[in-house]
Amino acid sequence: MKIVWFILLLLWMAIGTMWSKKTFCGDKAKAKPAASAAAGAATTKSTCDFSLIFSDGDNLDITSKENFSFKPKTSQLNTDELGSALVSVLERVAGYLEENPDRALQVTGHYHKNEGTPKNFDNLGLARSAAIQKYLVNDLGISADQLISNSELVGKACFSKEKHIKKGATMTFGEKK
Repeated sequence: MKIVWFILLLLWMAIGTMWSKKTFCGDKAKAKPAASAAAGAATTKSTCDFSLIFSDGDNLDITSKENFSFKPKTSQLNTDELGSALVSVLERVAGYLEENPDRALQVTGHYHKNEGTPKNFDNLGLARSAAIQKYLVNDLGISADQLISNSELVGKACFSKEKHIKKGATMTFGEKK
């Protein structure tokens, strides 16, 4: 009888460990991995590195140590937190797109599984992508037909000192469709 209780105790401990990892650490198997750095891709280097890398082959290679930020569970872009370094990089990207009308910029908004879904969008990542695109069109003059929306579920949230979600997007250059 002691062996049965011992086996049940071990089984209970194993199931409890799996449950707690899934509950408190997230289900990494279901989350899409962060985009990898590839030629033609703008992405962050690691989960909480806020940098954006804009690279389009040999034609463009710019890095910003800043990224877009959002209040948790919202698609409202924190334009007050856009640093001058990021704005300067985005102005250079806008100039590049103006000089290369055949190129497009895919804006991938990040979201986390516990943030919910806003009205009018399939997910929060698309809503954030739309907010970034609105900024790029209205404030930097990028042509809307050179922007493509996408979203990505990311496994771990990164927060600024103000408790805003950082690393709100990645961007990839491609052919205009």
